[in-house]
Parts: sequence; structure tokens; C-alpha cells
Amino acid sequence: MKASVERKIIRWLHIILSIPIVGFIYGPVADIYYAALTVR
Repeated sequence: MKASVERKIIRWLHIILSIPIVGFIYGPVADIYYAALTVR
């Protein structure tokens, strides 16, 4: 696997995995018990 392909995969993984964290910080997810538990 080329280094550029590996960087793209890692970049997209970080973006996808950060969505719940951003939602927890900036959205109403903190008010929903099960959603907050999942993010934590």
C-alpha cells in the first residue's frame, strides 16, 4: 500500500470517528443519556 493511500484512509477514519465527539460537544447529544454514554 502506498503511503498516500494510507494517509487518505487514516484521514477519513479520523473524520468519521470524530463526528460523534463533535456532536457530543456542540449538539443536543449531551442531553440524551444513551447517546452520551455511547460517545463517552
